[in-house]
Amino acid sequence: MERIERTGMIGQEKLLSYLEMTIAEDRPSHAYLLYGPKGCGKKTAARYFAKALLCTGSEEKPCGRCRSCTLFESGSHPGWAVIAAKEGESAIRIGAIREMIATMVYKPFGDRHVHLIEEGHTMTVEAQNALLKTLEEPGRGQVILITSERPDALLATIRSRCQILNVPHLTDEQMGQFVQKYFPEDLQRARALLQRAKGSPGWLVENLKDTAVLEMSNRILEGLLTAFKGKPSVLFALGEAIAKDKELSEPLTDELLYFFLNALRRHYRGESQPHQQDLLAILSRRQLQLISETLFELKNCLTYNMNQRLGWEATLMRIYAIGANIDVK
Repeated sequence: MERIERTGMIGQEKLLSYLEMTIAEDRPSHAYLLYGPKGCGKKTAARYFAKALLCTGSEEKPCGRCRSCTLFESGSHPGWAVIAAKEGESAIRIGAIREMIATMVYKPFGDRHVHLIEEGHTMTVEAQNALLKTLEEPGRGQVILITSERPDALLATIRSRCQILNVPHLTDEQMGQFVQKYFPEDLQRARALLQRAKGSPGWLVENLKDTAVLEMSNRILEGLLTAFKGKPSVLFALGEAIAKDKELSEPLTDELLYFFLNALRRHYRGESQPHQQDLLAILSRRQLQLISETLFELKNCLTYNMNQRLGWEATLMRIYAIGANIDVK
């Protein structure tokens, strides 16, 4: 049976080939830096590599059947550790790196220890300096994997002591293959998100799972249609509902912005609108443009500590005013 770690690396054939050659030769470097944009598969690649390095099976690695692979999948492998910023914090501090280094003195389970430092660019300077000492004098059987969106934020001396592996965005064709393979039951919605995903399978998966954003987006669009038909009071209840979940605001703004910008593009091209046809039949090209600009303004305001309820109420009433031709200045 094809293993999920490998199949999850669609479009990363060059990287996969290098990792499998390293695994076959069983002579890994002491440190690797996997860099690339958010959601491109760095963590998936690192986990696949780590599991293979720790595998004690005699066949193709990772075998998925040996005790090491079983422990790895259960998250209880004594030779595998993930270092990341603590919950509620944005940086990996020196204490976390020191704890990692302390475990290196123990005899590895099997032939080696593998440590993954997620989002390595979030390490403080002190943490990076502590790591540097370990990279300069690597212990036997120790492999350190670092993932990062911003390798330039790492000390040059750290980068120079790592094997550098690029994990690029996927092409449109590769993203299409990814969707066909993993989301055949949700193909229409997955394809609708492809352009916004910008070659990031991780972003696509996250947003397909996040049904709360899609459900609230549909509620707002239906609410706007009701408002345009003479009942604008429904928009105040929507603003209050959104404000109850502050983490919803940013992705919801992006979802609505994409919807109206895509509708505007279709309007320019003379194409039919596949979704919310009753709502879009009311709006002119100019109104779609003004609504998009209004959502851009909201997106910018969200970077500040704004009152969520008042901000959304004002935005929705502004969109209503645009659609009802009350005031578009």
